[in-house]
Amino acid sequence: MSYKRLGDYIIEKVEFNDGNKYKLLQGVSNNKYFQKAKTNIIGIDLAKYRVAHYNQFVFNRATTRNGDKISIALRKGESCIVSPSYRIFEVRDENVLHPDYLQMWFTRPEFDRYARFKSHGSAHEFFDMEEMCEVELPIPSIEEQRQIVAQYQSIANKIKVNEQICEKLEATAQALYKHWFVDFEFPNEEGKPYKSSGGQMVWNEELGKEIPEEWEVTEFQTITNVTSGKSVKNPNGSKYPIYGAGGITGYTNDFLFDENIIIIGRVGTHGKVFIEYGKSYPSDNTLVFTPNYLYFSYFLLKFLNYDELNKGGVQALLTQSDLKQLHVLIPKFDLPIFEEKMSSLFELKNNIEIENQKLTQLQSLLLSRLAVGEEEKRKIMV
Repeated sequence: MSYKRLGDYIIEKVEFNDGNKYKLLQGVSNNKYFQKAKTNIIGIDLAKYRVAHYNQFVFNRATTRNGDKISIALRKGESCIVSPSYRIFEVRDENVLHPDYLQMWFTRPEFDRYARFKSHGSAHEFFDMEEMCEVELPIPSIEEQRQIVAQYQSIANKIKVNEQICEKLEATAQALYKHWFVDFEFPNEEGKPYKSSGGQMVWNEELGKEIPEEWEVTEFQTITNVTSGKSVKNPNGSKYPIYGAGGITGYTNDFLFDENIIIIGRVGTHGKVFIEYGKSYPSDNTLVFTPNYLYFSYFLLKFLNYDELNKGGVQALLTQSDLKQLHVLIPKFDLPIFEEKMSSLFELKNNIEIENQKLTQLQSLLLSRLAVGEEEKRKIMV
């Protein structure tokens, strides 16, 4: 399949917000979606901003310090305004080039690399409309484009539904934790809510609040082993997930742990806690926990007050000592009861997340197919 020059299929659109007609200010992420703009617009004349309408592309022509990506997105919501420095264009004929097909092309990591290579400038580098028009891509029949888009969007919709299910499962687990360990309404010996059924409460000076009788305060290190991740020597594998402070950052063929562990970022990104059930490689900007009680420890970490634990000044930092010596409330009843209730929820959540990983890989496969001919496509599908 021959490649076509994009400039022959698109039209640049230049519309300014005359009369301040539009108020919704949006930015564009380098992950290819619109987001709330970070600009403080108090006292700013919005008439200078550009207007983007449905099915128009918006991109940030500045590529310097943008994570080696170009920020571009296809507008699907209501009309909005964007930075005057952004560029906007639309497809000339949607019966020839499908906008969503084109957005799929822009989503490919190969396009990001191309845009960075073609960027120019000295102190600041730009990929402008002139460079965008010189982009070349295969443009199959509109019927084939629609089929490819339908396949991709079907997968994307399934991923979104799965993410919503996982959020609900997490919320259900969180509500149970709060009910038992914050509201103290865990089931008593008669199966009734402890506190509201007259369960004995006592004042705890250390925590500054009432707690159930016979519950005790201890250091976190008594219920879990705390260690640090390590720098990744071979980050280009494909078998086991590499965890950074914000989550999975890649894959490697090596692993540090092959058991159920909890991972939390120790530098920069705080508040994100992950359970890993298989072999994994937590990096050196994480702390790793091998707890006696997996889900109980997970929620203890999830609801920590990280501001109080910050010890690193400008850059937030958590240390092993911070968490080992953290005072936590340990219940009198058998924690395996709580663990059993949590396990079914998290097992389902984990299975759905694994499914989403496979769906994401399938998305990447579809994107890779855009750049190959029919014969190569058949080979990939086989």
